[in-house]
Amino acid sequence: MRKSLKVKAFLAAAGVAFLMTACSGGGKTEAPKADAASTAGGAAQEKGDGEQIELRISWWGSDARHEATLKALDLFMEKYPNIKVSAEYQGFDGYHDKLMTQISSGTEPDVYQLDNNVYFAGLAANEKLGDLGPYIGNQLKLDDYPESALTWAQYGGKQYGVPSGLNGPVFIWNKQVFDEAGVEYPTNDWSWDDFEKACQEIYDKTGKYGMREPTYFLTMTMVRQLGSWFASEDGKLLDFSEALGQVYERYNRWRETGILPPLDLTVGQESQQDNLFLSCDAACEVNHIAMLPMNHAAMAEETELGISLVPGTKQNGGAYMLASMPWTLGKSSQHPEEAATLIDFLINDPEAAQVLMTVRGVPAPESVRELIAPMQEGDALLVVEGVNLLIDNTQRIDYEWLVPGSAVIEDTLVDEQYATGYGQKTPAEAGASAYKTISESVDNAN
Repeated sequence: MRKSLKVKAFLAAAGVAFLMTACSGGGKTEAPKADAASTAGGAAQEKGDGEQIELRISWWGSDARHEATLKALDLFMEKYPNIKVSAEYQGFDGYHDKLMTQISSGTEPDVYQLDNNVYFAGLAANEKLGDLGPYIGNQLKLDDYPESALTWAQYGGKQYGVPSGLNGPVFIWNKQVFDEAGVEYPTNDWSWDDFEKACQEIYDKTGKYGMREPTYFLTMTMVRQLGSWFASEDGKLLDFSEALGQVYERYNRWRETGILPPLDLTVGQESQQDNLFLSCDAACEVNHIAMLPMNHAAMAEETELGISLVPGTKQNGGAYMLASMPWTLGKSSQHPEEAATLIDFLINDPEAAQVLMTVRGVPAPESVRELIAPMQEGDALLVVEGVNLLIDNTQRIDYEWLVPGSAVIEDTLVDEQYATGYGQKTPAEAGASAYKTISESVDNAN
């Protein structure tokens, strides 16, 4: 799913380059909540009398995420009856535009969901995020969090957010299409040769494409499989241009044989309605595992989905995870202790966990994962299994999200993918052009 670059009002205020990304759908709605929690010595108290506190919280997502989060907030307000929580939520489109305007004017919510893979580094570098450090170990308990997950919301040694879930790209396939072609299902051991053979057979027998046009998730995975990384552990951009050109060359070859669809059928797949995998005209896709339940519900035909590692992972590695959608403290919050208490509730409370389940990916705290695991079935169980696959096979975390200005990576990868697919550039030229664009963005942000 593509993003359109947003570089106007907030850039002038904060000096940050932003890029819109599409994650989850859902109609725009707002639902203020009621009731509040008391404070004693500045900390929220359960079932007590005291100062009436009002917090605002915002997030994007699907209807399922909205409904679950609202239920969890009701539980929070029952537990802390002197805190009233007002909820602001919508689909992804326009969410960060609104949020960036609020942050630049100091009117952001007390707690908000943030795309840390795009916006985090720029906001943190410009001191626009609230530091959670003073509340860790007090209002906010993070002892049960994997250190690697917490790293995703740290910058300059400070904890600016707490990831709400674990996520990452996996190979997702339509069993019905494989059955129709009489092709065996993918396995975790698949190589790219196995992939090509199976997808070619599917196309030759059914006329359906092997895979929808690759997203940047797959491109980044394949670049890693070729031994190239986008950033070093200390947040320095690395030269990935040669490996990227090789990936583009492979995509072009796949389009010639029907493994991938022609670009004329592809360059509209920014929306779910135009997605050839969801229309059941392509056998598989690479996507974030947390997207599977929503995408499955949107498919044109009833079918069963399967998941496995991205081909080539067992042979060459390249699997990667991200800790998704951190709950972030508004720097302008007048009630940071209560806001930290709310974040703690959303990530650690057992009752909240049984309501939220996997609506933001698989929860990061081990105790919460163990609590909800027996309750999963169907697509939700596939999400848990997908995260477990990634946990077992991810060899290192990439750090490109910590490089200010690197938000353009995802959009640029797709732009150059189309440019070489249409024959406007050779794959090598497109790879070099992508690196040049991203390098310039990073240089301008520093």
